[in-house]
Amino acid sequence: MIQEVEDLISSTELNVPSEEMVFLAVLNWLKHDLSKREQYLAQLMRHIRLALTGRSFLMSQVEGEALVRRGGAEVRELVLEAMKYHLLPEQRAALATPRTTHRRPQGTRPYLFSVGGGNLFATHNECERYSPRTDRWYPIAPMLYRRSRTGVTAIGHLLYVVGGYDGATDLATAECYNPLSNQWIPVTPMGTKRSCLEKCIYAVGGFDSSNYQASVERLDPREGRWITLPAMSSRRSSSGVAAISGEEGGGGAAVYCVGGNDGTMFGGNDGSSSLSSVERYDPRTNKWAMAAPMLARRNSVAAAALDCLFSGNSRDRGQGGSDNEGDNDAFNEWEEDEAERGNNATSSGGKSSI
Repeated sequence: MIQEVEDLISSTELNVPSEEMVFLAVLNWLKHDLSKREQYLAQLMRHIRLALTGRSFLMSQVEGEALVRRGGAEVRELVLEAMKYHLLPEQRAALATPRTTHRRPQGTRPYLFSVGGGNLFATHNECERYSPRTDRWYPIAPMLYRRSRTGVTAIGHLLYVVGGYDGATDLATAECYNPLSNQWIPVTPMGTKRSCLEKCIYAVGGFDSSNYQASVERLDPREGRWITLPAMSSRRSSSGVAAISGEEGGGGAAVYCVGGNDGTMFGGNDGSSSLSSVERYDPRTNKWAMAAPMLARRNSVAAAALDCLFSGNSRDRGQGGSDNEGDNDAFNEWEEDEAERGNNATSSGGKSSI
């Protein structure tokens, strides 16, 4: 019997809405015949991904559970491991274990999401998802707010949408979409309105309807609140932002902010406010530092992390551009790649995969 339970909860393909349900199921199984089953507590707790539970659940229902409190040194160590993961987000790369990895049930597939956006006549809250398997788009629940120029990212099995523009003003609000329930729920708003925006969400720079921003905030979804981080050295909107994970034997994790617009242009659109500069944030030191500038100034730029950092097709205002560059993080220098024509980045709506 114990082997069957252990095989079930240790499976990476276990299909459960949350890790809280795994903990509660184990607790109920143990308490069903406590005198005989309590001896298996530590053996089963090794397979519960406590770091992926909510902070309030971890503190109240896990740490506060009498069975856990008398569970011995190994059980206490597992709870402490999860607490460290919650309390030290800047060290999560070093704290990563199989218990900090989300389960991936067999049969789950990636989807592309298109959220909000706008045109000359309206700003939208309608959303769609695309299935590569069927080559079709399907409508999903609309967002709580109309948004264009928004920031979108996927964490775990949830889709987060942050900031944007509703057709009249820039937004500080944020919301989260759960594909299982097909519902959007509000998330704690940012401290600063923004548009054109490691298991945390970073809001970097942007525009608040009147000023270009150098400020930076970070949201830990498990903690549920935004934290103000040190500002960048330059004000930036329409910049590209990407995170690079730390590697064993190499540099640590870092967030890069690439190019953008600093709002200094006067008397016409000649490209003078577009930036080639790059800044890098180190979560371990909580500081921004300058990285090597790109070979060209770029505004409305897209950035993504692969084996090295890439700046996708964008435009230097006043010139339209389609050149690509890649930053080799180990050597802190940019390399020019062959341009791909006709594939311009756009900020009319956010897209992400989950």
